[in-house]
Amino acid sequence: MSFNESVLGKEYLKYCNLKEIALNTKTLDLSNISWFFPTCLLPLGIFIKEHKEIHVIPPIDIEVAKYFNIIMKDKIDSVKRSYIPIVEILPNKKLIEKNLDSLISNKDYNMGSLNAFAYFIGELITNIYEHSKFSTAYIIAQRYNQKNFTEIGIIDNGISIPGSYEIKGFNFSDIKALEEAIQGLSTKYNDNEYSERGYGLRTSLNLLTEGFEAKCLIVSRGVGLIANKNNRFFYKMKEKDIFNGTLISTRFDNNIREVNVYAYIDT
Repeated sequence: MSFNESVLGKEYLKYCNLKEIALNTKTLDLSNISWFFPTCLLPLGIFIKEHKEIHVIPPIDIEVAKYFNIIMKDKIDSVKRSYIPIVEILPNKKLIEKNLDSLISNKDYNMGSLNAFAYFIGELITNIYEHSKFSTAYIIAQRYNQKNFTEIGIIDNGISIPGSYEIKGFNFSDIKALEEAIQGLSTKYNDNEYSERGYGLRTSLNLLTEGFEAKCLIVSRGVGLIANKNNRFFYKMKEKDIFNGTLISTRFDNNIREVNVYAYIDT
């Protein structure tokens, strides 16, 4: 399967195409965009924040423009009931807890799903704080009632998964670095042994693809991953599609069964 055959891969490549045109023309033209899904909106938000010199033409559609504008606010909150609020992951870890409460307290999911969801978010945020060295990071999720799915994305503009291994002296290709991260190889040392923190990404991916039966995407520097319950495909990203940071997104049905998170935690 090619990267752009995945629904999440297509959304990421939509961002890459918009970015490439904007860098060449100094104008980000969003006027004809009919809708944004989180996988496209998150990297677009970071791109705009990092390239203030680029002129942004907003979407013509009023509802799409409103949805787009929420990622542009300094303080991000919920604007519709179908939104799981967009949350900025602040460099000060103590300030994130209050915002996370709103992210994981949506009453439209059963308690077992919420516990698994909270674990997934917690693991990824912990990894961002411990490894990423980021300046900007976001979480966004939205439930689409008519389409019957929820899409969640988490992004940071840090050193990337391959970059984290490089700092620790590993000579991995970008694809090899992501493969090792998913296998549980940590970049943290503890008396020459690898700490259990390295299992966070592996556990989260198993929880999503097997527990939630979700589709998943990871892009980190020059490597991409598309994963589902049955397959995992790694991709060497084209130069124009590299993301200097890490994007993780997932899409799953709204009517997911109750998930026992402990069945997926490595012991």
